[in-house]
Amino acid sequence: MQSKQTCQLPASLPQRYLSIIILLSDNCHSLECFPEEEIRIVLLGKTGSGKSATGNSILGFRAFISTLSKASVTRKCSLKNNVRFNKNIVVIDTPGIFDTKEIKEHIEEEIGKCVTLSSPGPHAFILVVDATHRFTEEENRTIDQFTTQFGEDIYKYFIVVFSRKDELDRNKMSLKDLLRNSPLSLKLFLEKCGGRAIAFDNTLKDLASEKQAKALFTTILENVERNGGNYYTDEVYQKSEQHIQEIKRIKKREQQEKREKEMKEIEEKMEKFYRERANLELERMSEDMKKKFEHELDTARLIYDRKEDKRILDEIRNDVEQEQYKTLWKAAEYALTFLRVMWLGS
Repeated sequence: MQSKQTCQLPASLPQRYLSIIILLSDNCHSLECFPEEEIRIVLLGKTGSGKSATGNSILGFRAFISTLSKASVTRKCSLKNNVRFNKNIVVIDTPGIFDTKEIKEHIEEEIGKCVTLSSPGPHAFILVVDATHRFTEEENRTIDQFTTQFGEDIYKYFIVVFSRKDELDRNKMSLKDLLRNSPLSLKLFLEKCGGRAIAFDNTLKDLASEKQAKALFTTILENVERNGGNYYTDEVYQKSEQHIQEIKRIKKREQQEKREKEMKEIEEKMEKFYRERANLELERMSEDMKKKFEHELDTARLIYDRKEDKRILDEIRNDVEQEQYKTLWKAAEYALTFLRVMWLGS
């Protein structure tokens, strides 16, 4: 997991009191390092469509391996994240789910992992389509197969990103022009998605790239708002999240003793080095300064809690990527298979 966010010390308190806060928050002194809101994005698309490059543009750094080759670079689900726009952005790059050369069992396993990595549910499924290549019937069939596994509600969270906008610009072609000349199957898919489409230029850098990413985030958040402020979920995701929460509870219990020891050490350091001087100073401090001091201490404790929650979740996700928790994504895979059979039988 990787983050580009930098954190600054609060400047409102004397250094001796900041030392107490540093002890509690362990090198990160701002809640901006650990935003409460997480935005989960699943990237879909056939090999060579530009999924990985789009993921890099979304995250703001080169997180995924991206080449111009049509050979699949990503064969396994991969998760990367970064703090951008005051949110923890989580992007899951999928393998060649649309690649007919992949065996069915491998694709189903990776879909199961995708569910686990994006649990408790994605805020957006992004279908990446190469703007310079015609949308094929094979891609359309694969989309149908994918959406069938999750149900009709998934369309409410789909956004189509056309990569290679730079080529469109070079040919003086707008997104409207592209859509006007698109195959009927793609037009029908976009209609089911509420017409949510955006063109992306993955060659942009710095402020231009940031502006493009922010426009996509705005589209995602507005769409989530239209869906009642909720991310996508179904029985499969709910089952997966139950398993993850159980593992988190176990890990937190294991860490409880360690945390209590750390907090005791912090209190001892406070008592030894700061208590007497802090008490004397606090008597002289104004009420406003006392409130600031108490607020910063509460914030430091909250940072500690969020940091621990993030560390445990990152550990679980990393284990899923490394196939350590096969029971998690296998459960999701089996649930998908069961629901698919139920839908086909109904």
